[in-house]
Amino acid sequence: MPYLFADKNTRHGGDGGWARVCTLTEDVVNVVIEEDIALDNDRQHYREQFGFLAIEGPQDQPAATMRLRHPDTAISCAGAEVVVDVCSNSNCTAFDTSNTYSLALTATGSVTWQNLRTGDTGSTLQVQHNDRLRLWQSDAINNVDVTIGVSSHASQCLSGDGDSDCLITFTPSGLLLSTGQNYQTSCKTGDNLQVSVVETNTQDPQQCLPVTAGDEPVAFTFQYANPSSGLSVSEPLLIDGVSLNTGEALTRQMNFETDGIDQLPIQYNEAGRLKVSATMLRGTGSGQVTLTGEADVDWLPAGLHISAGDALCTAGDESCDPLMKAGNSVDVNVTAHCWVSNDDGNFGNNPRTRNFRHSGIDLEPELVAPSGGQNSADLPADASGNAVIGNDGSGTVARVLDEVGVFRFVPKNDIDYLGHQLAKSNASAANIGRVTPAYLGAETSSTALGAYCNSFSYLGQPVPYTSSPVLTVTGYAVDGSVTQNFDSAFWNLPNPMSSRAYATQNASVSVQEPSGIAVTESDANDLDGSRRFSVDKSWISFTRPTAPVAPLGTTASGSQTTLNLPAAAFTVSGDQLCLGQWGSCESAAFTTLSGGTSLGYIQGPQLRYGRAVLASAYGSENQVVRMPLTLEYFNGLQFATNLLDTGFYGDGRALNAGSPATSGRVTLTGSLNPLPVTSGQAYSLSGIFGSLSIAGAGAVTNPPLTLEYHLEHPFASQTGCTFPEASSMAPTWLQWYWDKDHPSVLQNPSAEVTLGRYRGHDKVIYRREVF
Repeated sequence: MPYLFADKNTRHGGDGGWARVCTLTEDVVNVVIEEDIALDNDRQHYREQFGFLAIEGPQDQPAATMRLRHPDTAISCAGAEVVVDVCSNSNCTAFDTSNTYSLALTATGSVTWQNLRTGDTGSTLQVQHNDRLRLWQSDAINNVDVTIGVSSHASQCLSGDGDSDCLITFTPSGLLLSTGQNYQTSCKTGDNLQVSVVETNTQDPQQCLPVTAGDEPVAFTFQYANPSSGLSVSEPLLIDGVSLNTGEALTRQMNFETDGIDQLPIQYNEAGRLKVSATMLRGTGSGQVTLTGEADVDWLPAGLHISAGDALCTAGDESCDPLMKAGNSVDVNVTAHCWVSNDDGNFGNNPRTRNFRHSGIDLEPELVAPSGGQNSADLPADASGNAVIGNDGSGTVARVLDEVGVFRFVPKNDIDYLGHQLAKSNASAANIGRVTPAYLGAETSSTALGAYCNSFSYLGQPVPYTSSPVLTVTGYAVDGSVTQNFDSAFWNLPNPMSSRAYATQNASVSVQEPSGIAVTESDANDLDGSRRFSVDKSWISFTRPTAPVAPLGTTASGSQTTLNLPAAAFTVSGDQLCLGQWGSCESAAFTTLSGGTSLGYIQGPQLRYGRAVLASAYGSENQVVRMPLTLEYFNGLQFATNLLDTGFYGDGRALNAGSPATSGRVTLTGSLNPLPVTSGQAYSLSGIFGSLSIAGAGAVTNPPLTLEYHLEHPFASQTGCTFPEASSMAPTWLQWYWDKDHPSVLQNPSAEVTLGRYRGHDKVIYRREVF
């Protein structure tokens, strides 16, 4: 929190006033004017300008406990190496690896402290977690006990024997044991244990002098230091290729050079800390002295392997078998492994280090496939998902994968082990998958059909979608979140629209889709968890049965058509995946929304069974005879004029079969030669095309002529009364079964035309000429 000061830069009004800070947080400050010369409740004041000064406040160090890890004995000239653990709790199970602390160190006697990382010396040092300090004492002749501690922080000690004492015994001479490295790698060959026979220089207590040269027998022993008990394997230590067990001693003849140094190969096929001790007798008789030395040698696994048992997805892609549903948990196993000479990067193939222990390795998910997809969510910061490595050098933790795909778990950070850092890159991880959606959700669009004309369409006529059916399918995790990765190569649901099924209000009327119709898929592979499905045609038609049927629906409420998708259309059996939560495996249907409420069906126009009718005509051979074409529909009892059809375009000109697009629709046959001329072009009016005319040329027909109106060619529909494919679709839905001898064959309407016959006046019953 900063220190903040504020004052007025202006003084408006007669009451003066002063600035008061009333709110102060890390990112917000509020300042008000206080003034009250009159000592009343009026706190209003003129607008003033303020000046501010903010000074950064002191940074409080977090509370920490310092643990000093030290050897039990040390040679004065070599000093004692003390490791600082910065513990973020009192029992030192968690560590602060971020901050630097000013540490005030204490020790009995005349001593010198040095931070080996920074090179600084003194009793107050800047330290970080896992810093190594060197402690020297000044007595080069005698054995000296030194007690160490920390005065600036809460502290504790951990000796090489595992005790909590803070005592280090310094001796003037002895054996220095070293591997030349901070730690060794489990099972690794080629490492050596160096033994130096030294004594402290009395003139310079920080200088070691070699004591002996030549062949000397040295006896070695070791103890398990960490873990010291509860070992899974009592693995021997290999010194010079010979196995050494705890409780035993191994003597090796060593050839010390003039510098008092020799070395032997050392190998340990496990993980942990060993206290290695060496003893050498020097001299004879009463002058014989025993030189000793010890060192903590740490062996770290070569790496970790993280898997989910047998849940292997070697291919790492959508071809793997289903393992689990998104949002469920999987048991993640962590094991520690040895070094091998032919390392292939997969530590899971290497021998296990069963003595490895850890209080909790923090894991995080990593996406393997699909490429560019969404990783599974990590745990919240306050949740524990660490794998505790216990007996047998392995640990298991249940972790949730809330996305679709293939994943693996990897260490989130470097792993602190025995004060060393095992790099998080030193881990191999098996692919875990395939993770599938827990269930599918489906959303159908509001779907509606449009009318040809005045709220109706004919059976057999193309009926347009005014709102096309569009299906959106989405994958979900157990908790209802969208599994975005499902919309990728992991999408294995066939197009549900391929299984669509229609039904109408009349069992004899079915839906017929256009030829060549195909289902489409869109919004694919964009990793949003969903895809859209539809058909590539914008209309359907309704079959026209042989027997006439009453209209489907009314002109007010329209017809009712259902379009259903069965549950099987949304089912992926191998993944046990279907539509609906908890395995309900539901179907889906398209409906029309009205006022936000589903009607339960697709609303369309009234569907009428229609036909076109020509009535025989007669008149003078010297005049124009009219022959109306009537458009009818079956009303449930009989055919009646379809008053709503104002969109039929009639063309009474002669048909030219070779170029019907530019000719009329009428053919006239019979006994006259030449035949009369037909004409008339107009839209129907109240269901009647009344412009069809036959012009008499003075010749009387005997027998009558036959006029046929051809419906096998398209007509030009008008704006407001149109239908899909009008330019290419012939109105055959207006043909009828006119031939009694062929009751199942649709034919064009036709009628007789008689010229030279008069009907007469309606009021004349009988007329006779008398000569």
